[in-house]
Parts: sequence; structure tokens; C-alpha cells
Amino acid sequence: MKLSRDGHVEEVIVVDRERFDHDDVFNNALNELSKTLVGCGPYKFPSDLYGDWRMINIRIDPSKMFDQ
Repeated sequence: MKLSRDGHVEEVIVVDRERFDHDDVFNNALNELSKTLVGCGPYKFPSDLYGDWRMINIRIDPSKMFDQ
């Protein structure tokens, strides 16, 4: 996700667009995750380290969430 300097989520970026576009379970899981990430903001990080936290990578594997 991409964060603004004040800690708000500017964008949630889906790397696996092919799967997102064709896998309903994956799509639904990422939509819910996106809502949750936005809803939990603004995030509080040290402003002087903005370059370190402006982009946060989160790896999600729904198959591990449901013991599949």
C-alpha cells in the first residue's frame, strides 16, 4: 500500500492483477483487506522516516488463511 506523509492510505496496489481479475475468492479477500487497511488509518510512523514507510508491501496468500 502507498501511504501519504500524514499516514493515510493513498492506494492499495494489487500485484497479481491476473488472479485478482479472475479469482473471485482472491478478489473478495483483497477487497476486504483494502477496506480494512484504509479503515485502520491513519498510520502513525515517524515523519522523518517517510521514505522508509511510504510504500508497505503486504503478501497475502488466501490458501493459507483457510487451510487449503
